[in-house]
Amino acid sequence: MKPVILNVDDYEAGRYASSRVLRQAGFAVVEAATGADALKLALQRPDLIVLDVHLPDMDGFEVCRQLKRDRRTAQIPVLQMSAAYRGAGDRARGLEGGADAYLAQPVEPRELVATVHSLLRDHPVTDAARRSERRFASPLQALAAAALAISRTASPEEVLRVLTDEARRLIGARHAVARLGAGVAERAPPRRRTPASCRPPICPRPSWWCRCGRATAAS
Repeated sequence: MKPVILNVDDYEAGRYASSRVLRQAGFAVVEAATGADALKLALQRPDLIVLDVHLPDMDGFEVCRQLKRDRRTAQIPVLQMSAAYRGAGDRARGLEGGADAYLAQPVEPRELVATVHSLLRDHPVTDAARRSERRFASPLQALAAAALAISRTASPEEVLRVLTDEARRLIGARHAVARLGAGVAERAPPRRRTPASCRPPICPRPSWWCRCGRATAAS
């Protein structure tokens, strides 16, 4: 699975150029032109955000602060770039606001790609967690749906059917019924046999005769 980069820049030509460089380097790129769109798309948990400072609705410094304040997006590395804010004070402001790196434009494609790779290496744990979360989101949702369906069933046959359907969907097993049945059989407690000495004697007479005889004796 390719790392996903959210590229935020209101200047269409510049956004196109940087996105092209990132795609050629093997990344999947999602684009945004405003700070508001960037905050919304960041909730989809991209692996990294390339954030321009000059945006039409709010500046990149404020966007970065909001990203880092939100626990859902705080761990996403942010690379800020700007062609207008190039001074040392601007870089310090960006880094103090939560940016993980700051580049002044124009930037060479090689430097951009190297910086992105560096930031992804510095966040291996959070990157792996996001990949694992995306990988298991669908199975977890399927399990939740199965649990809800089971809670609404009344018969053992219906429970078995729901479990079989979800097993096929999750593991792609053609013989999910056999596997599920084997698992149930393995977990089933063994049947206890009653010793012969504890069993009631078997009466050779017909049951109706015994009932009538007991009734007559009682009377």
